[in-house]
Amino acid sequence: MRNSRIVAVVALVAVFGLGALAEAGPSPARKCQAAKLKAAGKACDCRHAVASKALAIGGTPDFSKCAAKLADAFTKAEAKGGCPITGEGAGVDGRLTSLVSDLETALGASMASGDAAACVAAKLKAAGKKCACAHKVQATATLKRAVPDFTACDAKLAAAYAKAEAKAAGACPTTGDAEAICDDVQASFAEVEADIADRDTTTFTQFGPYGIGSRTVTLVDTSRATQPNGTYPGAPDRTLETEIWYPAPPEFLNEASNAPLAATGGTFPLIIRAHGFSGYRRDSTYIARHLASWGYVVVAPDFPLSSLGSPGGVTLTDIDEQALDVGFVIDSLIAANADAGHFLFGRVDTTNIGAIGHSLGGATVLLATYHGTVRDPRIKATVALSPLGCVFLDNFFDTASTPLLIQGGTVDMITGYASNQVQPYGFVNAPKYFLSLDGGTHLGFSDRLLFGANENGDDAIGCAIFVQPGGPRPVTLDPGLPPDYLGGPALGVDPSGSMCEAVCPLPPPSFMLHARQNFLSKAASTAFFEYELRGSVSGHRLITGRLDAEAADATLVFQE
Repeated sequence: MRNSRIVAVVALVAVFGLGALAEAGPSPARKCQAAKLKAAGKACDCRHAVASKALAIGGTPDFSKCAAKLADAFTKAEAKGGCPITGEGAGVDGRLTSLVSDLETALGASMASGDAAACVAAKLKAAGKKCACAHKVQATATLKRAVPDFTACDAKLAAAYAKAEAKAAGACPTTGDAEAICDDVQASFAEVEADIADRDTTTFTQFGPYGIGSRTVTLVDTSRATQPNGTYPGAPDRTLETEIWYPAPPEFLNEASNAPLAATGGTFPLIIRAHGFSGYRRDSTYIARHLASWGYVVVAPDFPLSSLGSPGGVTLTDIDEQALDVGFVIDSLIAANADAGHFLFGRVDTTNIGAIGHSLGGATVLLATYHGTVRDPRIKATVALSPLGCVFLDNFFDTASTPLLIQGGTVDMITGYASNQVQPYGFVNAPKYFLSLDGGTHLGFSDRLLFGANENGDDAIGCAIFVQPGGPRPVTLDPGLPPDYLGGPALGVDPSGSMCEAVCPLPPPSFMLHARQNFLSKAASTAFFEYELRGSVSGHRLITGRLDAEAADATLVFQE
């Protein structure tokens, strides 16, 4: 099939977010989904068969029996209880109706007669079989929490189309369209599957079907030096202590060091994670582990001069090299994927790569995504969590239309909301998404380290980096960068930070609790990557309306 993203998402969606991984048998929700999927597949086959027969004999199709059987099957499934949603049968039937109509148009049914009509009829019937096959395979996978394989379904459709075209001896209105029709069927099926599963915000915060493995590796880029920094004399290379989280067998419910890679699931998209100023590779395990459970390889390096404990003290002035570090890490993982001796050999989807960064790491991934000289075009989707975005001008984002999700908290005390999140969102090209968290903080996007569950981490921990005890607040920071840093305004960078808000004002009277902020950020980030890197219908629905409707303390706006 041409649309590999659709194939990927339907190979995973039905096994995500449906409860504990250790359950003894299928949950009532999964049983209901499986029953409805089978029924939808049969109804799809029925409609195509009726349309095929009517075309062959020159009659008018009557789909009433197909619709009645579907309605009856959905009613029976719902009577058994446990369904994620009820009453969606009419909508599903409408999608199946539209699919038949669309395929008749694509195949040229309206102008066909004689041998041409026979060819179209055969192709319609084969499309119905493909549709039923996809639904049945997904239903079985849903029950088993397995990753389905649609290869046989696709192969049967291709064979049937080749046979129909050979038999018609040139009379078919269209030829060579098996892949296109297959994609249309699969796209319709993905919509139906999303209707039946009804994935909400909470679903995207639940672990996926995989366990979680992790390994620590040292990556060394010998092509670039580490600059001197304070008392640190520098180094001839760049050494990156790096954490890799990856999908493991489901029995590894918690992160397990050196766990085996999951044996099934095909290739996994790659996500590069960038830490913030004075952060480190493991300061946001909540999102790294979560994405690994959903079938991603997540790689997080310690940047040499901005991570906690950096020699000579943490600095902002190495951010250009950090953007290049992102590209180096991508290179390293692509090399690992091609290395027969590496545990990731052949299992990294090197065509679907994302990036996620927090604070200074948010600025790092923005540079790696958009900057005119250090960007890496292999990045297909980016999430910037409370990024240092105020140093980027409008023209900075003109280099690409890479999908971007910015997330910001309205009471962020470190990278102020207006200049660092709202302003860059206005500059960036579509497709773009902005999650605004009412009362959200800066450290709410990281793990909760060294502060209480009911404390504002920005005030308790974050501002200690910038404000001396008893010192005046807020603080105006001078990045200390040369005016031509990263190309200066010509490449959309304002090294002076003239648009940046002051840091660490007095703490707000109220704020979003850390656990809630992690919850919402995890849902939005996962749904965004699922849509942009896998084509998930459910993910798209969440970031284009559902999360906004379900979370009173969040607003998610977008332009596509």
